Amino acid sequence: MRKLDVSPIDPRSALSRATRRRILQGTVARLAGRAAGGVVSLVALHYATRYFGPSAWGSIVAAIALYTVFSAIGDFGTGKITSREVARTSEGASSVYGTSLAAATLLGLAGAGLLVAVGALLYFSHGETLRYVLVLSPAVLFMAWWQTSASVLTARERNDVRAVLDVGSSLLLLAGVLVILSLQESGLWYVLVATGSVALTAVVALVLASSYVKPHLAWDRRQIKRFVRRSAPVGASLMLFALYLRVGVVLLTLFRGDREVGAYGVAVQIAMFIMSTPAFLMGAVLAPFMQADRRERLRLTQHALWLLISVSLPIPVFLGLFAHGFVTMLSGRSFASAAHPLVILGVASTIWCVNIGVLDLVINEGGEDRLLRPLGQSAALSIAMSLLVVPWFGMDGAACVIIGTELVNLYQFTRLHRSLTGFVPDLRAVVPAAVGVAVVAGVSQLVVHLGSVRISSGPVLVAQVLAAATLYGAAFTLCYRLLRRRWDPVAVFGA
Repeated sequence: MRKLDVSPIDPRSALSRATRRRILQGTVARLAGRAAGGVVSLVALHYATRYFGPSAWGSIVAAIALYTVFSAIGDFGTGKITSREVARTSEGASSVYGTSLAAATLLGLAGAGLLVAVGALLYFSHGETLRYVLVLSPAVLFMAWWQTSASVLTARERNDVRAVLDVGSSLLLLAGVLVILSLQESGLWYVLVATGSVALTAVVALVLASSYVKPHLAWDRRQIKRFVRRSAPVGASLMLFALYLRVGVVLLTLFRGDREVGAYGVAVQIAMFIMSTPAFLMGAVLAPFMQADRRERLRLTQHALWLLISVSLPIPVFLGLFAHGFVTMLSGRSFASAAHPLVILGVASTIWCVNIGVLDLVINEGGEDRLLRPLGQSAALSIAMSLLVVPWFGMDGAACVIIGTELVNLYQFTRLHRSLTGFVPDLRAVVPAAVGVAVVAGVSQLVVHLGSVRISSGPVLVAQVLAAATLYGAAFTLCYRLLRRRWDPVAVFGA
């Protein structure tokens, strides 16, 4: 058993200026790209959901949910292992990238075949959904290429390039949706556009990543097998994650029908945009983390957790304030039922953000071999709970199952990280921070209620969005200051 160095460390000690600058630049680049791409994606969602309606959109959501599960096979952890190894050192980076591409190609082809087989089994009586699955199947291979190439860009700290690719992919999807609307085409065209968007983004990412690390493609069977064996625990973990997040959609398709699937799909898509938040920070942290000594790593861990909690704590209370109006504005009154599960998913998003951050830290510490058992347990629990809850409680039940699963993951991941590092993060101020966020939300709710505020359009909508962003920023700042300081009102608010 590895002996841990548990000499005392002050987790509040400052990171070096160079490290802070590297993390800030990477985070801002990814955040800006994701924010811009997210806005474009929401515009595409706005037009698509209003055009197709809940029932037709439900078939598309069901097909995309199954595709998402099997796209995890295409990646199968090769991206995360590639990021870690390329960030660690420049020596052998070409060989790592080339082997990763070869493995991703083989895994992507296998994942596409399995997607078709399982889709035929599950959706044999849903002809339209099955056609969508068949069209989406090549995207499993393209997604594998994208994940592998994007991991090289992250490792080389080119988060700005990843940001541009994020925005470009969203713009392609929006352009395709506008063409579909102008031609009055069917949902089949939407999945064709989605597949084409993934394919083009993957090819561009491959070309750009190759300009930073030229892949040494050698189809060595033993080398590929060894690489896949190393990435298998991470890959299985990613697939289990994708499985338990999408099992609710599949069960809703089988037990509740396309209309409810369509509404739940809107809630999930908005929530997934929120759930992508940890990638902004953890991608920027990766290279400094892999090149740091133990003390700097633990400082990075503490500051990363503070930031993740500060970002995620305000999410559910602000979704509680604005979810109904936002869903109605985005997709119309026919999707209004998505508001309630969206609020529930907001609670799950708060826990998810912390969990994904800790999961990345575990992988960066080399603990991927120990992830399979806890994630297998939580996935089995999630599927069992979904089978019991979803047929009776529908999409609200599916959303609540994710909260339960994330709580189990929070306990298991933090325990695993502690066993690897011997480090216990300082989170004593989480409760005061949550209370502070709740106070801000309560004041906001009072203003909304007394002023009879409703989401509008035009310049008024812009003003409302800016006001909501300001409130969120205030809650984030208060939360972060509380977490970084001991619970002392003078220290937090000033003398």
